[in-house]
Amino acid sequence: MVKVWDIETRKVTVKCTGHADRVWSVCWSTDGMRVASGCLDGTVRVWEMESGERVLGPIKTGNQRVLAVAYSPDSSNIATGTYLAIDIWDTTTGERLSTLEQNCHVWSLAWTSELIAGLSNGYIRIFNTTTWREINRMIKDHNSTILAISLLQNGLLATASEDGTARLRILSKMGAVGPPLPHQGSVRDVALSADGKFLAACANKDVYVWDTHTILKDCGLEDLLPVPNVSVRISSPYAFSDSNRMYAHLSAL
Repeated sequence: MVKVWDIETRKVTVKCTGHADRVWSVCWSTDGMRVASGCLDGTVRVWEMESGERVLGPIKTGNQRVLAVAYSPDSSNIATGTYLAIDIWDTTTGERLSTLEQNCHVWSLAWTSELIAGLSNGYIRIFNTTTWREINRMIKDHNSTILAISLLQNGLLATASEDGTARLRILSKMGAVGPPLPHQGSVRDVALSADGKFLAACANKDVYVWDTHTILKDCGLEDLLPVPNVSVRISSPYAFSDSNRMYAHLSAL
């Protein structure tokens, strides 16, 4: 099941049912009108948020599990991360447009002008979304699976890993920002606030909030903030809409 919550009232406003197994990842469309969900039954569905009705799918990926979903910035495509592959889908027809084969599992995705993938070997891969060729080289970001990614349009990237840390990175500089941020237990999810000033991470049933502005300032990168007109693209078990007032939550994890 996919549930949509109003943050101010803390009440569920929409319930989307129909998946045959656990829902592992959700992502809002850019306009906040739809949510794509990836399931451990190997399918993807798209839901209209006003009614909770399914408007696309089930898209059968042909893989055992869908571990990540991410909308393109114009919401015309969806990327899915599965065992050993990334697939690109048309959001109108459900047609598979491209397949990017990988040498390990794709657990997290984020999409702005480029497509960012977090892998089970702790690496990040970056793809050109016109040619689907990899940009630069693979980046070693963690010592274990990258479970979630949050990305802002200014290139500030946050990652969460099974190794018990979250990390900040500036994509244009290809380098990490500050040391790893330690947590108690595996970090299952991470999200940057819309203005980029805070980082929230979930680990061991707790939520940790980090002051990213101070971290950037200590590294001499405070000019990256504030971030105007950002769009947050998240592939994770919890996903905020761009208004930061609504989020989709996965039950039965």
